Amino acid sequence: MRELNPIELELISEFLRDIQLEFGRKFSPHRVKYYKANLRILKKKFLNSLSSFTLEEVKRAFYEIDQSEYKETTKEDLKRVLKRYALWLSKKKNLGLEELHSIKIKRARRDLPTILSEEEVLRIINSTDNLRDRAMISFLYESGCRAGELLNLRIRDLEFDEFGCKVRLNGKTGERIIRVVFSANALRDYLKTHPLRDDLNSPLWITKKNFTNGESRYEALKYGGLRKVIRTLVKVAGIKKRVSPHTFRHSRVTHLSKKLSDQTLKKYFGWSRDSKMLSVYSHLSTEDLDESYLQLYGIKKKTPLIEEKVRLIELSKSFFIDDSTEERISKTIPIEK
Repeated sequence: MRELNPIELELISEFLRDIQLEFGRKFSPHRVKYYKANLRILKKKFLNSLSSFTLEEVKRAFYEIDQSEYKETTKEDLKRVLKRYALWLSKKKNLGLEELHSIKIKRARRDLPTILSEEEVLRIINSTDNLRDRAMISFLYESGCRAGELLNLRIRDLEFDEFGCKVRLNGKTGERIIRVVFSANALRDYLKTHPLRDDLNSPLWITKKNFTNGESRYEALKYGGLRKVIRTLVKVAGIKKRVSPHTFRHSRVTHLSKKLSDQTLKKYFGWSRDSKMLSVYSHLSTEDLDESYLQLYGIKKKTPLIEEKVRLIELSKSFFIDDSTEERISKTIPIEK
């Protein structure tokens, strides 16, 4: 087995730094892990070195990946990372690998994602026992945001109004502002008791850690912590499906696909701009998106608000709170030991 040497580890760090600068955003821990894992496989199985290679060596690696017994989706991932890394290294060291630009990578057919029904989502939400998890899972589903977008949120990114809450997300396709309605009450309740609520730059999602010396401190929730929360809640809810943070995004997109136009969905969920719908999508303003989303709840901004506000409040209550769960949810955040 060919392990990574110190020079290659340093090159990988430089590569990750440079492509994050190229994309203009910080990668989530999950995305960083994705690149590192694929580069390790490339070194162990298909390349003698990650610090230098010839065009023929890279072409041979592409061929051997195709002939390997990996799943088609894994082959696609390996080839995409190989192409990006090889072109980056070629530019850095003047290796003359520009021909790699012409290599086409076929998109592998991927398994259909797990989809939760709306009833299953509600069961998961009602399995929470603290304000943080209730707000977090409610928002994760309604917003359909990516895990990285969720965990990067700061208190300053939330703006409440008479309709619910506008949230500023920063993800793989840049910054966008979305509207949430039925999770707004849960977010508001959580913020009222957020230990760091007076510091607008504080992370929205935090965890409390107690140490053996008697000290404790609040820290930003990490991806592993989010996965652990979801895994626990799914088990408590008695759901047998394999659920990840991204499952909530897949589910929300599915549930809204017949209720919102393609261009509104693209804007709301932050889909890539290289779609065929780009010409329509680019003309959809944030205000158009806000009004389209509010129409799901029968709310029109330019009409009297009293009746709509009452309906919105009742909707939020019916979706999230019943007599059996209201008393049970008293803690703000769980303590991580």
